[in-house]
Amino acid sequence: MAKARFEVLDQRYQEMKERFERVVVLYGEDAKTMSPHEFFNIFHTFLLSFKVQTEQSERTSKPPY
Repeated sequence: MAKARFEVLDQRYQEMKERFERVVVLYGEDAKTMSPHEFFNIFHTFLLSFKVQTEQSERTSKPPY
């Protein structure tokens, strides 16, 4: 039973790794040198910056009353 569970987990890990590598390449990065943390941190940073700028834009475009 443990061996079967391990094989399923290993298969899922390999599939996840292959999908990650394809996505990294799709975004023009090197799948051999970029870690998942580094890759997803790019999106995290972008989304945080986008949120801040959107909020700032909304504050400056609203009438003062």
